[in-house]
Formats: sequence, C-alpha cells, structure tokens
Amino acid sequence: MLAVAVVLSQNLFGAFYTLLSRRLSVTLPHAQLQMSAVLYTVTVAMVLPFVWYLGDVSVAALQQYWPYILLCGLATAISGGVALLIFRYMDAAMGSLLMTTHVVAAVLAAMYVLGERLGLQEIAGAVVVVGAVSYALSVHVSRRERRNWTFGILFTLLGALMFSISAVTEKFLLDQIGLASYLSWGWGSQWLCGVLLSLLFGARQYRQVFKSGHALLLWGAGLTRGVMGFMFVLSIVTLKSLCIAVVLAGLRPLFVSFLGAWILRERKFLGRKVIASAAAATGVAIMFW
Repeated sequence: MLAVAVVLSQNLFGAFYTLLSRRLSVTLPHAQLQMSAVLYTVTVAMVLPFVWYLGDVSVAALQQYWPYILLCGLATAISGGVALLIFRYMDAAMGSLLMTTHVVAAVLAAMYVLGERLGLQEIAGAVVVVGAVSYALSVHVSRRERRNWTFGILFTLLGALMFSISAVTEKFLLDQIGLASYLSWGWGSQWLCGVLLSLLFGARQYRQVFKSGHALLLWGAGLTRGVMGFMFVLSIVTLKSLCIAVVLAGLRPLFVSFLGAWILRERKFLGRKVIASAAAATGVAIMFW
C-alpha cells in the first residue's frame, strides 16, 4: 500500500507541477530562465536544510568532483529553463508527452558514455516512445499552431541533450559521492547555475516575475517540484528499483492529459493525447522493465 501511495503521489505532484509550469510559461512568456531560477531556489530551500541536518555531506567530494558537479548543474539548469520554453509553445499534455523522449536520450547517452549495453528490448521501447510522440503530433492544425509545435520540438531536442548530459553525470556522481553529498553540492550547483543564467540573460524579466499576482503560482510550482523530487527518491527506496520507479513515473503524461483537460480546459485532441500518453508509458515500461 505504501508503494502505491508513493507512486500515486509522485505522479499527481508531477502532473500539478506540469500544469503550473504551463500556466507560468503562458503568463510570463519571456521569463523562463528567471522562473526556473526561482523554482530552483524554492526547491533548494526546502531540501538542503534536511540534507545538512540528517545527511553525511562530504566537503572532500566537492573538492574532488567539482567539474562534474558544475557540468551537471549547468546542464540541469539549462534543461529546466528549456522545459518551461516547451510549455510556452505546447499545451501541458503535449509538452509532457514530448519530454518522454528525454528518457530515450538519457538511455542513448548512458550507452555511449557509460558503456551500458542497449538491447533489443530497449530499442523496441524507444521506437514505441518515438512512435507515440509522432502519432500525437500527426494531426492537422493551423499554420500558427504548427509553428508553435515546431518551436516546441526544437526546444525538446535541446532539452533532451541537456537532460541526457545531466542524467549521465548525475548517475556517475551518485556512484562516487553518495546521495547526501550529491543533493547538497549537486542541487546547490543547479541552483547557482540557474541563478547565474537568469542574471546573464534577461535579468530585467525579474520585475515581471516578482509581481504579486505571480507569487502563488511560483510558490506552488516550487513546492510541487520539491515534493515530486522527494517522492521519486522515496519511490526508489520503497520499490527498491530505479527501473520500476522510472516506469511508473512514465505514467505522468496520462495524469497531465486528464488534469489539463479538467483544470486548464486544454481539451483539444484529448483522445489522441490519452492514446499517445498510454503508448509512451508502455514504451518506457518496455525499456526499463
């Protein structure tokens, strides 16, 4: 029962984070890096005090592996900003579905960089995921919407590259320095890189981000993101399997499809979104089961 509750909570919080990201990206269409930096700040403020209090954080790990920690932080920060850009051009369900391809990119990167083998099962799963996304996008839409989808696809490819770099580096660091040190230095690096990028590119957008009307959305997105990450880690511990946790996290686009139709009223192509989301979840399951 605990495992079921954890998985359900992780998908629900992940879905609500997606919906809030979509709403923020539409409300603040030119402030993705600034919003991402604020979200990282909220998440770090939630998590790091507990890690420092309960965990065994190693300063030596930072001194030895700082280039990898910095690389992971930079790639993750860019990936976070790009994810919000995707939701600027795609609705919540389509954007969430597109980002399932990030899993495929991470698997390919692990094969190339870490020497992990890619068998027929993983290839079949990747084909199913890509096919599901292609099916969702193979509808007749207006020229303007097709233009937005093109931008969404391009940002998805960039996000997939950054996510794969982040995932491979993260796996390497977790094997070398442990969970507590990684959460402290790795997430701290993500926050630092996110803040620096937001100041270098479009710092004036903070005026719009910090308007009082946006505070609730930002806090809600930051909190749901933090809880989502915690629940994912807890699901790994509860299920005692990273593969199963990834498979079950792949159900999120289904949650987003229904909740997006209900809360955001994004009901266009709902049937196609549900079918494609179910197919993508099946593809992820084939890859990792």
